Amino acid sequence: MIAGPSSRGQGVVATPAASLEVVHDSGRGVPLAPYLSAITSSDPAARGSVMPGLRFPISTKLSTGVLPQERRVFDATWQVQPIFIVGADVRSMRWLAFNRDRLLREHAWGVVVQARTEAEFRAIQAVAPQLAYAPSMGSWMDDQLLASGVVYPVFIDAAGNARQILIGSGESSGLEGRTEQPPEVRP
Repeated sequence: MIAGPSSRGQGVVATPAASLEVVHDSGRGVPLAPYLSAITSSDPAARGSVMPGLRFPISTKLSTGVLPQERRVFDATWQVQPIFIVGADVRSMRWLAFNRDRLLREHAWGVVVQARTEAEFRAIQAVAPQLAYAPSMGSWMDDQLLASGVVYPVFIDAAGNARQILIGSGESSGLEGRTEQPPEVRP
């Protein structure tokens, strides 16, 4: 059953999902089902778990690297909160450890695009266990990011802009004058 507005103006009614009809498809829709179970779980213990039945390896067409400047990656009218894209590689793990506090403040949720095993997926979760993670399923996001020349790890704000350095307005990166590297995290 799916709840929706009543056609008679009488509030919300429950409708069997099979009776829904696509009235308009703008081509900008995003498949949500693969992400919902991990992100919307009401069980707090589920945040640190791996979705039952998830098959490994999780792989991507994207590559790791440095994104030299912020860029718009898609029209994010469908996106309700920021996301970040990471893998189980060393660069992603270090980026996640370095940016974990900012990601928490932004209420971002993670999409894991690369993990060979469940242990690697869990290692990503262990870096910032307070955040929600879901595996990348299908090629839609890969295709959108590839077309924009985006690499990972990357943060995508609610407006669809991708960047790797997470600095808010009037906020210092904390990197000025620093020579040390972000904390070392081993998967």
